[in-house]
Amino acid sequence: MESIQAIVEQGKRLGIPGQFPSWLSFAERAVFCEPTSGPKLLRAVSALQSSGLQIDHITPNALELGAIAEAIQTGTEPDLCFSGESLREIEAWTADHQRRWIRDEGVFRNALSASVLCKTFWVKNGSKGLLRVSIGTEAAQDGELQLVALANDGRRVFVDVQFHAPLAIPPEDIVSTTGAGDTLAGSIAAGLATGLAEGSAVKRALLAVDRTLRSRRAVGKTPA
Repeated sequence: MESIQAIVEQGKRLGIPGQFPSWLSFAERAVFCEPTSGPKLLRAVSALQSSGLQIDHITPNALELGAIAEAIQTGTEPDLCFSGESLREIEAWTADHQRRWIRDEGVFRNALSASVLCKTFWVKNGSKGLLRVSIGTEAAQDGELQLVALANDGRRVFVDVQFHAPLAIPPEDIVSTTGAGDTLAGSIAAGLATGLAEGSAVKRALLAVDRTLRSRRAVGKTPA
């Protein structure tokens, strides 16, 4: 606990996000980032690009991921592109109505563009589900879909994908969506940190989100 407190205090002293790379080096452990502010996120992106460091996990929604990718691509040519076979696999895999948003919003393409900053993306889309995209130099078989991307210098990059369906919550039971993303990110991080498998960690996180969405105490003063 003392080491965690030291990391938090160092972040306060450095001033996140401008000095995010310095804090990342100080932390010396897996970092889970929830982009709660668009402007701050883009400042962190700029700082990370200059440092060459990577975040371990980030939990953007599809719009935030697009903004990250756009910030990185400005004035540069894309470094990675999917192989023809992988493009066909994406087309078939996203034909399902529950996963169509992934293709329509360019999630895979944007994750490739942003992979210089992060190893694993947890892309949120509310009632449409959660997509985990992990990008690395070695093939993995953890997810339900494995893809291959090619770099400009000929390197092969492997993309491992897992889709998590959302819990069905009646709209009339949702009090507020405020804090739902933070709850999801924090719960997944806690689950993985304590050794839970991905499926179990996400299941527990979605149950926590369910409670947050239904709660009148998630944000603000507790009613008298």
